[in-house]
Amino acid sequence: MVTSYIHEHGDDSKVDVNGHAFNVKLLCSRAEAGAGMNLKAAKSFKGYRDMKYAKA
Repeated sequence: MVTSYIHEHGDDSKVDVNGHAFNVKLLCSRAEAGAGMNLKAAKSFKGYRDMKYAKA
């Protein structure tokens, strides 16, 4: 199980891609949580499952 809190310390950024301008606001905070598990049922069968959730 994983939990984290992220706060971006940045300013607004302008990016031009193929003549299209994008304004990106980097100053924000968000929380994330996730869980995962591995399963080995036989020598030739393995499985993995994870779930993640983020809230800005």
